[in-house]
Amino acid sequence: LPMTASPFMYWVTGLLSTGDYERDLTTWQTLSVILLAVSVLWICRILNYPLATSLVVLLPVVIMMGPWHSDLRVGNVNSLQLGMIALILWLQSRSGDNRFLFATGLAIGLLSMFKPNLAPVAILIAGGWAVRRQYSKLLITVSGIATGAFSALAVSSWWMGKATIWLDWWRVLGQTMSGGAPGRKAGNYSPMAEASGGMNMDSQFVLAVLYCLVLLVAFWWGRRKLNATAPADSTGADREVLENTALIAMGCIVALLASSLVWIHYYLLAIPMIIFALRPRPPAEPMNFLTLLMFRLL
Repeated sequence: LPMTASPFMYWVTGLLSTGDYERDLTTWQTLSVILLAVSVLWICRILNYPLATSLVVLLPVVIMMGPWHSDLRVGNVNSLQLGMIALILWLQSRSGDNRFLFATGLAIGLLSMFKPNLAPVAILIAGGWAVRRQYSKLLITVSGIATGAFSALAVSSWWMGKATIWLDWWRVLGQTMSGGAPGRKAGNYSPMAEASGGMNMDSQFVLAVLYCLVLLVAFWWGRRKLNATAPADSTGADREVLENTALIAMGCIVALLASSLVWIHYYLLAIPMIIFALRPRPPAEPMNFLTLLMFRLL
């Protein structure tokens, strides 16, 4: 693992380590393959894809998607992150039960501490409940997120044997990123680095929050227009699940847009948005720009 890996990531990967590099690499790659396949099929199921269509989506991802091949080759953690996103999507699809709602927050908290680039998922899912004025669900979700984050903080600090390990990690991360982001020739595919040459960690955090706020304002405006025109039966639980899925998928996209360092395998996190954009629609509904864009990305 690099020095910039979070203490919680060190703890999680340490659980899987046997000390035999070749054996551990084989185990990790096998786990990555399983997580990718299960995640894609699971997300498709949540969005009501037929099984045959789900397999059609999985096939080009496995055979042709460069980020997946890169993730498998270098042994990165994006497949594990994708698996956690699939779990979160499944849990939130059962958010009518407060236990699943708390578990959703718990999983988001653990995921954010494992690799904090996905913290925008926490902001957007919590913001979604606030926009809908469902404050009891907001409170339960935030409680779960806080519990997950605190648990990860406590376990990793205990394992590392130092209470301030997270402060040390943030300082090292800031020093590492202060030298500027590598360019495209070095394999960095960050849109933000291309536009600005890179930002320090604090600026990236602020940018991610701003992206989330813009998305939440758009979400509020879209709901306001839809509520004024949609029939009553379109505002139930299915719509809530669809909205939460979109917010979680957009959290993954914000992670790619706000970071000044995006290796090609990071784009594996675009899969939830691709699947969301290509989801089955009523026959009368036209193919929109987002769908066409996702076809191009795939």
